Amino acid sequence: MDIRKGLLSALLLIMTGTLAMADGKDSVVLVRENKAHDFGNAIPAGNDSGIVNVENDLYALVSDKGKRGEIVFVRIKVDRKTGNIISAKHVYTLPTGERNMDNEDIVYCPRSRSFFIACEETNEAKEFSIDKFAYNAKITPTGKMLDFGDLKGKTYPNRGMESLAYDPANNLFWTTTECPLKEYGTMVTAECVSRQPLRLISTDAEGNRRQYAYLMDAPEDGGKMKSIVCGVSAMTVLEDGRLLVLERELHIPDGYLGAFSVMKIYAVDVENEVQIRQGDTLSDASPFVSKQLVCRWRTSLGLLSHSFANYEGMCLGPRLDDGSQVIMLVSDSQNQFAGVLSDWFKSIVLSD
Repeated sequence: MDIRKGLLSALLLIMTGTLAMADGKDSVVLVRENKAHDFGNAIPAGNDSGIVNVENDLYALVSDKGKRGEIVFVRIKVDRKTGNIISAKHVYTLPTGERNMDNEDIVYCPRSRSFFIACEETNEAKEFSIDKFAYNAKITPTGKMLDFGDLKGKTYPNRGMESLAYDPANNLFWTTTECPLKEYGTMVTAECVSRQPLRLISTDAEGNRRQYAYLMDAPEDGGKMKSIVCGVSAMTVLEDGRLLVLERELHIPDGYLGAFSVMKIYAVDVENEVQIRQGDTLSDASPFVSKQLVCRWRTSLGLLSHSFANYEGMCLGPRLDDGSQVIMLVSDSQNQFAGVLSDWFKSIVLSD
């Protein structure tokens, strides 16, 4: 009987391995989580909500505050063996030619030499061309917008289009809302701590859309704090087309002391997932995509700890000497709120 069980187990293992190879993709593996860095006066205090690599060590950031729309350019250098961020330095800031409409994320498209910026105020992703990368470059609104469907009036205030990602291999753009649409559920609050359904939406240059159901985690503390803010704050796309989704939890007590955040990055492969339609209602029976936890970390604000960070920007960084992939993250410090929050830059390293 034991021999039969052993043979059956071996057969199941072989079948499982065969299926995994047939799928053609290994799990995304966390190689290293590097510590966060605050580079002081080298980076101006801000409300950094999105980041993208444009060339070599040059990155572009957007802010979700301020009257004038701007793109901030910084140079970020990493250790070629560990992926740890060695330095980050502001180089120049350029106006976009439009007012800031709660600009939450940014992607760069080399083939058109243009940026797309996600504007949460209008739930639109607008294109801006750039003529060169230099302090005297000119950024111009083109009038083009990505077609993710009509989200106007369907999101809760300040809980709309928070993320934007670009897949250059397939020329696809991805977004989701920070919280569920009004018709699908309520926002997470201290009184409502349930898991929340979102739509992952992709579109191409011609406006061909695909949508997938995504289920966020419930907050970890069960609603013990006075204020809880949960949602997807950023996304990026790996070179093989898989999505990385950043789920963010902010837990804020009275007086702020004791506040903490929980950040989780999930890998999502939609290749074999079931699509949903525009009018489909999201419920417990919806075909939610599978997600693989890649990295989790926590930050806090206490008498001896000022690591609290609200990470809102995420993008691909360089490949390291061993071929592993660096992921860059940047936090929104609310303009270095009350002198206790910092503009944190953090990297993690993945084997994909």
